[in-house]
Amino acid sequence: MVTFRYGRDQRVVKHVNPDYYQMQSEPELLRTLAESEDDVKNGRIAPIKGSFDDLCASLLERKDG
Repeated sequence: MVTFRYGRDQRVVKHVNPDYYQMQSEPELLRTLAESEDDVKNGRIAPIKGSFDDLCASLLERKDG
């Protein structure tokens, strides 16, 4: 759609295809996956149970300290 204001055309997008939003989010998802794979390859991961145990212990130390 083209409208005119002050003698100039102003282009307006009235409807965006829903696929556009998916296309916009896919590169971000791919970057996140690549970063995750890099973390795994470089040993920057830990089991979730151990991570939560460490977090709980740290919070309890702050509370008691």
